[in-house]
Amino acid sequence: MKTVYLSVALVILWFHPARSQTVGNINASGSVIDSSGNALASSTVVLLNPKDSVMVSFAITNNEGRFSLKRLSAGDYLLQVSYLGYIPKNIPVTIQQEEREQDLGQITLQPVTSALDEVLVKAERIPMEINKDTIAYNAAAFKTKPNDVVEDLLKKLPGIEVESDGTIKAQGEEVKQVLVDGKEFFGKDPQIATKNLPASAVNKVQVFDKKSDMAEFTGIDDGQDEKAINIELKEDHKKGIFGNIEGGYGTNDRYESKINLNKFSKNQQISLLGMANNVNRQGFSMNDYVSFAGGLGNLMRSGGGMVRINNSSTNGVPISDGLSNGFVNTGAGGINFNQEFSKNTKLNLSYFYSGIRNEIDQLINRESILAESSFLSEENDNEISVNGNHRINATFDHKLDSMQNIRVRTTLAFNDSEYSILSNSRTINDLGILENTGLRDNNSNGNNTNFTTEIIYRKKFSKKGRNMTASAEFGKSRDDQMALLQSTNQFVGENSPSTTEIINQDHTQNNKAVNYGLELTYTEPLGKNNFLNLGYSRKNYSNQLLKDVYDLDPLGTGVFNDLLSNHYNRDYVYDRGSTSWRWIKNKSNLQIGVDAQKSLLQGQFFTSEDMNIEKSYFNILPEMSWNYDLARSKSLRFTYNTSVREPSLTQLQPIVDNSNPLSIYIGNPDLRPEYSHQIRLRYFSFSQFSMTNFFAMVNANYTDNAIVNARTIDNQFRQTTTPVNVDNDYRISTFTGVGTPLRFIKARINMHGNFTYNRGIVFINTVEENTRRYSSSIDLSFDNQKKDILDFRIGTNIRHSLTKYSVSDQMDQDYFNQSYYTDISINLKDSWSIATRFDYNFYQTLGDNRSIPIWRASVSKYLLKRKGELKLSAFDLLNQNIGIQQNIDLNYIEDVRINSLARYFMLSFTYAINQMIGQSDMPGGGFHMMRRGG
Repeated sequence: MKTVYLSVALVILWFHPARSQTVGNINASGSVIDSSGNALASSTVVLLNPKDSVMVSFAITNNEGRFSLKRLSAGDYLLQVSYLGYIPKNIPVTIQQEEREQDLGQITLQPVTSALDEVLVKAERIPMEINKDTIAYNAAAFKTKPNDVVEDLLKKLPGIEVESDGTIKAQGEEVKQVLVDGKEFFGKDPQIATKNLPASAVNKVQVFDKKSDMAEFTGIDDGQDEKAINIELKEDHKKGIFGNIEGGYGTNDRYESKINLNKFSKNQQISLLGMANNVNRQGFSMNDYVSFAGGLGNLMRSGGGMVRINNSSTNGVPISDGLSNGFVNTGAGGINFNQEFSKNTKLNLSYFYSGIRNEIDQLINRESILAESSFLSEENDNEISVNGNHRINATFDHKLDSMQNIRVRTTLAFNDSEYSILSNSRTINDLGILENTGLRDNNSNGNNTNFTTEIIYRKKFSKKGRNMTASAEFGKSRDDQMALLQSTNQFVGENSPSTTEIINQDHTQNNKAVNYGLELTYTEPLGKNNFLNLGYSRKNYSNQLLKDVYDLDPLGTGVFNDLLSNHYNRDYVYDRGSTSWRWIKNKSNLQIGVDAQKSLLQGQFFTSEDMNIEKSYFNILPEMSWNYDLARSKSLRFTYNTSVREPSLTQLQPIVDNSNPLSIYIGNPDLRPEYSHQIRLRYFSFSQFSMTNFFAMVNANYTDNAIVNARTIDNQFRQTTTPVNVDNDYRISTFTGVGTPLRFIKARINMHGNFTYNRGIVFINTVEENTRRYSSSIDLSFDNQKKDILDFRIGTNIRHSLTKYSVSDQMDQDYFNQSYYTDISINLKDSWSIATRFDYNFYQTLGDNRSIPIWRASVSKYLLKRKGELKLSAFDLLNQNIGIQQNIDLNYIEDVRINSLARYFMLSFTYAINQMIGQSDMPGGGFHMMRRGG
C-alpha cells in the first residue's frame, strides 16, 4: 500500500514543475449591466488568452450582476462578456502584479436590435452561453488534440465529467442520451457518438433537460425529464465526409483496426462504424453491450446441458477497454441513416453486426457455509463461445398536422451461437476429505430470430392539456437450440457408498413466443393547474416450448427421457386500468394515482404426467410522485410506487433441470407473486457560479412474498435449489456525492459514497436464516481543470461488505476491497503527446489477499499536418494482469481467476478524413462564422 501512495506522490511532484497553468494570487471582479443600468444576472464572463483564445478562467454573474475571477496570474488577457439577446463585448485587460484585488468596473451590454447584430453574435467565439435550462459550450474555445473524439472534448468542458468507463455526467447527473444535430445516433446509447465522432467536427455542445416525448408533444410537463447532450456540428462538416481510419499491429500477433466515416447534411445523416481486434477492446458502451448482448451474455454456463438464450436475440462486443477477461476476438460494424423528408416526416434506419469469439480458462474456488459445517468446491472450466448477431432498427415519425403525430418503431434481429465447455470439479468437506468429483463436456449451438414493432399515435385537442395516446405492439421470436451433455460424477465420501454416475444426453429445444399489447391514455385538464389522467392497457405473452432429452447408449442410440423432457404451452395475460391526478404550479409537480391489475397465467405441461397450471392474480397498485424545484438548478424529487412480479413458468413448473448434475433445479407450483413498495427521495443542486454539484438520495424497498431460492445439500454434497416465498424482505440505500473546483490549484475533486442495508431470509437445508447485509463504498477522484498541456486524474475506490446470519454466526462474511488509479497525458508542443495510466487493485480473496498493479503507457507523434497520428502503446508493462472476480451470495463466497491478456506492445496509425465540399482542410478543426438557419 505504501508503494501506491509513494507512486501517486511522485507523479504529482514529477509533473508539478511542468504545469503551464501557473496558479496566481490575483483576483479580478466587476459587474455587468444593460443600457438601462439593470443588473444582468447569469451573464457569462470569460477570460481568454489573446494568442489562441483558449479559456483561462470564467465566472457567472450573480443576482446583482457581480462576478469574480480568482487566482489569476499577471499578464494581458481578453475579457469576453455575453448574455442571451445582447451583443457580446470583448475587452482587452491587463492584470497587474501589484494589485491583488483588481476592479474591472461596470460592463454595459447592448441588446440585439438588427440582423447584423445577430450575425455578430453568431460570429463571436463565446466559450459558454446559458439560456434558461440549457448550457451551450463553444467547442472552438477548448483546445483538443488531433484525432480526439467527442469524449475527449467533453472532459475539458466545465460542469461535465467523463468517468473511466465512459459514463458522462453533466452538472452531476448522468447523461442518458446524446443527439447529433438533434437526431438519434445509433439509437439512444450516449457513448456511441462520444467515442466515435471526431472532436474537430463539433461546433457546440448543448446540455439540457430533455422532456419525455409526450411532454414535448403536449407542452405539459409530466416530470419525466432526463439529462441529455446535443452535439451541434460545424457547417462545413454538413457538406462532406469526415471521420478517421485506424490500424495497429503488435507483439503476440495482437491487432486492432477501426473505421468511422460520416456524411452529414441539413436533412440527412449517414454514419458508418467498423472495428476488428483481438485485444478485448470496444468503441461502444455498456448500455450498447447490454442491448446487443443475447447469446453470449445470457448463456447459462453453469447449466451446460442446454445453452439458453433469451428472446432479445442480440449480441455485442467486449465491454471493457482491454481489461476484460478471456481472449476475445471481435468484429463489429454498422450503418446509421437519418433522413428528414420534411419538417413533418423523419426516418431513422440502422443496421448493426457483431461477431465475437471468446476463449475463457477459469478456476473457481467456492466456500459454501452451512449451519453446522462448510465445504469447498473447486472447478476448472475451459470455455469457447462464438456468437454472431445482425440487428436492424427502423423508426418512422410523421406529424399528421399540428395536433397529432404517429411513430412506428421496428426491430429485427438474428443471432447464431456456438458454445462448448470442458469442466473438472471436486468438493472437499471441512475436514479436508474428498466428497465428489465431476467431469462435464458440453457442446451446443443455436439460432434465434426476434421481431418487434410498435405503433404510437398521439393527439392533442384544442383545449390546452387535453390529449390522448394510443399504442399497439407486436413481437414474435423463435429460439432453436441443440446440445450434447456428457458428464461423469463420482461420489466417494465417507457418509455414503462410493458411486459413479455417467450421463450422456442429447438435448433439443425449440421455443416460440408471441406477444402483443394495447395501451390507451387520456388526459383531461381540470382548471388551470390540475389534470386527470386515465389509462387502460392489455398485454398478452404466449410461448410454446418443446424440450426433448434423449439418453444415449454407448452406440449412440437415443432413449427418450420423459422425466427431463418438457413440452408446455403458456399464456400470460394482464389487464390494467389506471387513474391519476396531476397538479402543476410554479415550481411544483405533484401526481397521485392508483392502478388496478388483473392477470391470468395458464400453463399446460405435456410430460410423463400431464398437468395444468392456472394462476389468477388481482392487485391494487398505488403511486405518488412529487417534483419541486427549490431554485434554479436545485430540485427535490420524491416517488412512491408499487409493483407486482409474477413467478415465471420456469419457477412454477415442477420439472427437474439436470443441466449441472451436481446442482439441480426444481420449480415450485405453489409460488405467489411478489408485491413490492419502493420509496425514493432525491435532492440535487448545481451552482453555475461555483460549478459545484451536490446530490443525496435515499431508496427504500419492501417486498411481500419475495421469491428466494431454498437450497438443500445432501450427504454427497449435491445441491438442489427450489424457489420459495418469504416475507419481511427489505432494503434501504443511501447515496451522496459532491463535485467542486479547487480554484487555488485549478483542479476539481469529486466524492461519492453509498451505504446499503438489506434484510432477507434464506433457507439452507430447511433451516431458516435471517440475514443482514451491510455494504458501503467510497469513490474519490481528483483532476486538473486546464488541460492544454497536462491532463491528469487520480482516484480511489474503497468497498466493504458485511453479511451476518441470525442462527449460524460462523456463516458471517466480511470483505474489504480497494483500488487506486493515476491517469496522465502530456502534450509536448504540437507534435508529440505522452499518456500513462497506473491501476492498483487490492482484493481480499479466499485464503489470501491479492494485489494487482496494471501499468499502461503510450507515446504519439502527429504527422501530415496533424491529420495523422503514429502511436506506440504498451499494455500491462509489469506483466501482472490477472482476471479476478469475487461473488458473494447468501451462503457462499466465490473467487474466480480467469485468463487475461498478458503484456504486449502495439504500433498503430490513425488518419483523420476531412473532405469538405467547398472548404479547405483545416487541421484541428477551424472556426467558421455561423449564420441563422445552419
